[in-house]
Amino acid sequence: MDKNSIDNIPLVYYKNKSMTLKRYYHPKSINEALHILEKEKGKAQVIAGGTDLIIDLKNKKVNIDALVDITRIEGLSSIELKDDFIYIGALVTHSEIAKSTLIKKNAKVLALATLNIGSPQVRNLGTLPGNIVNARPAADGATALIALNALAEIHSTNGVRWEKIEDLYLEAGKSKVNPASEIITKIKFRFLSDNHGSSFQRLAKRKAMALPVLNCASVVEVDKKMDRFKNVKIVVGPVAPTPFRAKRAEDLLKDAKISKEIVAQAAEIASLDSQPRDSIRGGAIYRKDMVKVLVKRALIDSLKDVFLGREI
Repeated sequence: MDKNSIDNIPLVYYKNKSMTLKRYYHPKSINEALHILEKEKGKAQVIAGGTDLIIDLKNKKVNIDALVDITRIEGLSSIELKDDFIYIGALVTHSEIAKSTLIKKNAKVLALATLNIGSPQVRNLGTLPGNIVNARPAADGATALIALNALAEIHSTNGVRWEKIEDLYLEAGKSKVNPASEIITKIKFRFLSDNHGSSFQRLAKRKAMALPVLNCASVVEVDKKMDRFKNVKIVVGPVAPTPFRAKRAEDLLKDAKISKEIVAQAAEIASLDSQPRDSIRGGAIYRKDMVKVLVKRALIDSLKDVFLGREI
């Protein structure tokens, strides 16, 4: 390991008595980062944007001795279209995604979701892998990614693997990806073609920059005749320990004739199947009722996206 990869801890960390970091690394490659994590034996974690991790360190929710900063690793900062897939590097910020012409044109749901995340400061620093590793069921970016059937590229000392982001959630706040030994380097999903539409709906307190009361991401695919649903993805958060797929509602819509009535039925089913709990962001009964509203809005907006604003 290059001696230059180990920097002094920045003053902001050193002077903060609530944090006990002893080492701060700046690896130049993924392999070097993995080597450091292995050497630290669980006492280090990867950091990129750090918008959630720094808060967790200050609140002592995370107990580590070192941070492995991957922001100097080349090749992780691009958004690319290759072979029908859009690839997003691990260092691409929420702001960059929200502004990307490629994303706005071919994955509107993700552009809208990242545009709604936190404050401008958070959007300018935060990244999608951070959303995934933190495993919060209300995370806007992750909700949209699951609706897009996105996958994450995960590096570890055992090799490289791709996994569906939906499968990386174990429970609220707990991810299958271990930031003390693994690194998400890329995210990919198929771009949405002309017979697809998508939407992102969010319910939050006015002027609030925290997690939403509810969010809903939907992706709709219609058949060639444009009169029936072909495939639908509906993801809602936080109404379960992990981002909630409204699968019964999706099944109802599959191959069904497009109508306002069937959309309303699907929204009702999604509401019935959701399991929100009382929280500081809203009561369970209220949030359950609002699931119906957001799902209906998301589906109609997705269809409008397909039909370019024509009435459904």
